Amino acid sequence: MPDQHFEVPPEYAELYERAYRRAYAEGLGKNAEDKPAEPEGPSKQDPDARAPVPRVVVRPYDVDEARARKRAGGHRRRRTFARVGTIAGVLALLALLILAGTLLFRELFGNDGKSRERATTPVTTAISSSPTADETTAVPSASTASSEKSVYAGSLTPARVVTVQTTCIAPSGTDSDNQPVTYAAANMIDRDPASAWRCPGSAVGTTIRFSLPRTMRIAAVGLVPGYASTDVASGVDRYAENNRITAVRWTFDDGTSVVQKMPDRITDRSLRVERLVPVRTHSVEMTILEVARGTQNVTLISTVALSRPAG
Repeated sequence: MPDQHFEVPPEYAELYERAYRRAYAEGLGKNAEDKPAEPEGPSKQDPDARAPVPRVVVRPYDVDEARARKRAGGHRRRRTFARVGTIAGVLALLALLILAGTLLFRELFGNDGKSRERATTPVTTAISSSPTADETTAVPSASTASSEKSVYAGSLTPARVVTVQTTCIAPSGTDSDNQPVTYAAANMIDRDPASAWRCPGSAVGTTIRFSLPRTMRIAAVGLVPGYASTDVASGVDRYAENNRITAVRWTFDDGTSVVQKMPDRITDRSLRVERLVPVRTHSVEMTILEVARGTQNVTLISTVALSRPAG
């Protein structure tokens, strides 16, 4: 019988050899039954002889090769997954670009494809609460609005202020007669020139916010730019003694502003009024820009007045 050899993994070599021997022995028995009896004499085939065993060549590198093939297969699967992920990402990006383009088109042209312009006129929300007598104001007609491009020169009526807010307030003190004196921001709208709001130092850059009960037209602003008071006990002129404001900026809800400049006159304690082109606003901010120094470096305001067109 020619020399036979098979390459099998090491772990299966012994099992394969046993199976082959068994199959070979069973084949010899079957052939003996089919053949006629041979003359007596020495047996040509010894039944006890061991069956020829094919030579099994064990390849010790098969395991390493299998592992290498497994790793190669894993790399191929990872590359496949990477390609699928890249394709999915590109498709998602394209979908986002299409969606963004659609939304931009609708924003610019609307659903009917016609170009539309954004409204530039602010929307005014109506207030349902009933205003008091000094807050009632008519909504200007188109002709009135077109004529209100110049400073208002008509009659004025006070606009009621409901709250005053500021970040600088001096603590309470006493006058020369040991009477308590407060310097709250509300003193500016109590219509009493003997009371005042006070801030230590020059107060330059300090902003005071005056809130109205509703949106209305403001046609004039003004202030008494110092402490319009004379100490009863000592007779000291507080207006000349303390700082006096010479410039402020008034700012309204629509972002417009007006700078009011006032000459420094020590004997002039009057309300300095600045007339405006009427502006609709719900609040007014006053920012102190300049002061004239007194002998005491503190800044006070006795009165602030906001006015609207009369009638």
